[in-house]
Amino acid sequence: MSSIPFIFQTPTFFKDALCKGAPQDWFFPEFSGNHRGIRQAKQLCSACSVSEECLAYGMNTKSSGVWGGITLDRGNNRRRKKSTNQQQKEETK
Repeated sequence: MSSIPFIFQTPTFFKDALCKGAPQDWFFPEFSGNHRGIRQAKQLCSACSVSEECLAYGMNTKSSGVWGGITLDRGNNRRRKKSTNQQQKEETK
């Protein structure tokens, strides 16, 4: 039986990230179902020196979860998407 190697290259900025060692479910609640950790994740990000690089990485890789203090859905800012949808609803009234 042959095994397929898992290839994941850790982004270089991650060595300086404050989230190293933090619970992953804080940053990826859609997989764990634990949405209570989002606040802790965003608090870590707010004090992190590489949050801009992290956010750019999340957006460029079309990732979901908390990246650089922003909740992304496939690379898009969930808050921006929500407010855009609300704006469209208000315009059709």
